[in-house]
Amino acid sequence: MHSVMLNRFPVERLEPIFQSLPFFSQLLAEHRTDLQALYEHSKIVVAEPGESIIQAGEFDSWFYFVLNGELSVISHDEGNVEVGLIYPAEIVGALAIMYDTERSATVTVRGNEKALLLAVDYTPFGELDDFSQISLAGKISLMQLVAERTEARLRAYDKQFPNTDLAERLRALPKAPGNTCDLDALHYWYYRIDALAQLLKEWNLTLENLDDYHPPVTPPSKALLDDLEQLYFG
Repeated sequence: MHSVMLNRFPVERLEPIFQSLPFFSQLLAEHRTDLQALYEHSKIVVAEPGESIIQAGEFDSWFYFVLNGELSVISHDEGNVEVGLIYPAEIVGALAIMYDTERSATVTVRGNEKALLLAVDYTPFGELDDFSQISLAGKISLMQLVAERTEARLRAYDKQFPNTDLAERLRALPKAPGNTCDLDALHYWYYRIDALAQLLKEWNLTLENLDDYHPPVTPPSKALLDDLEQLYFG
């Protein structure tokens, strides 16, 4: 993989990319102090076809927003089984870091196209109740995004398998505390993500055709990606 730290680029040139990603667009609009902290701890990554982004069994502090290309999630628990596909505008790698566990799967670049990613070092987020670098609102924003994307994938599964108990198990999870920004909300999202991740891991191993179970997302535009590649490659 090749990478360049974001702070080598003028922040105003990167703002259109930030605006195309839900978590960053919220920071740009409401929490610029958080955005500045992450700007100093983020990088643009280019990975070749077949190259590993994340390796099962390892510990590291990076998570990724996919800007272009397609990633494959490989589980080694049941042999080398492809259990997930990651497309542009999706986030990958955050769960293991949030819960301080080793990577549970390997993530590689799928197909014949390079992958372009925005990599973020989770270190500034610190411990759950540490707000010295990233605010409470910034942490909740990231957790809501991870929960939303995980639940969207589970609901896509449920739509394809309406006679399973998945919908019932999702409904059994505690309800969200509303649009609040306090420690109770932070802890709620933290534990909800853990419960959703356990369901996702269980269901991933039952799938046969992964393309059927991908929730829709809106990737960054080609014009934005072309501009970013021009910045990256000069």
